[in-house]
This record gives sequence, C-alpha cells and structure tokens, in this order.
Amino acid sequence: MWATPAHAAEPADQVLEDSVDLQSGAMQLLLGWSAANLAVGGVGAALTDDPELRAFALGNAAWNTVNAGIAIGSLASLPRQRLRTDPAEIARGARSLETALLVNGGLDLGYLGAGAALVVVGNRRERPDLRGYGEALLLQGAFLLVFDSVTWARHRAVSAPLR
Repeated sequence: MWATPAHAAEPADQVLEDSVDLQSGAMQLLLGWSAANLAVGGVGAALTDDPELRAFALGNAAWNTVNAGIAIGSLASLPRQRLRTDPAEIARGARSLETALLVNGGLDLGYLGAGAALVVVGNRRERPDLRGYGEALLLQGAFLLVFDSVTWARHRAVSAPLR
C-alpha cells in the first residue's frame, strides 16, 4: 500500500513521457493545419476576385499565423517538460494542460458564435467580405473545438494514473 519514492515516481515518469509525446503529436498536427491554411489561404486570396472567397482565404491564413506560433512555441517548450522529475510537479503540469484545453474549448465556442454572427451581419448588410471572414471563423472554430476536445480527452486518459 505504501510505495517507496522510487516506485511512486514510475507512474509519473510514464505519464510525463506519454503526455509530452501526445503534446508533440498534437502540436505537429496543429502546425500542419496551419501550414496548409497559410498556403491555401495565401494562394486563394491572390487568385480570386470574389470578395467573399478572398475574405475566407485571408481569414483562414491570418488565423493560422497565430496557430503556427502557438504550435512552434509549444514544440520548443517540450524538451524542458521532459526534465521534470517531481511527481507532484508532473501532476500539476498535467492538470494545468487539461485546464488550458478546457478553457480553449470555451473560447472555440465563442469563435463559432462570432463567426455565425459575422455571417448573419454580412448577409443583412450584403457584405460578402464579412460573410467570408465569418465562414473562416466558423471553420477555424470548429477545427479547434474538435482539436482541443480530442486532445483533452486523450490527455485525460494519459494522466489518469496521477488522479
């Protein structure tokens, strides 16, 4: 029933390894999504005369400059996470990540609401650019909601031994 400190650290060490691997995969996916959106958005905006499509393309590209920055920054921080050795610190890090993902999920719902509002306003005012930006926000919000929800659920399973 009472584990020695060496045995107590083993589950935390495994959680840390699995957590960092999961975060790495998730950030690589986000970076790939960002690169695709930046490329397609940039080319799409340059090749179209349609104001709605141009706004959609530019909105996706602009949004993904932020996503790319987040992914690159997160990937750069992962080697430092691997240096953690204290099981309590590992558990705090796991809870902190899961809380951040839940907060992001709430923000994602806000992005969906804002995107829908932009589409409605664009329709009412006959502003195809607003519709395009709203549609981009809907796409990005939907992707991020799925991304954050799946990442949260997978990380929750990985960190279960620490609860």
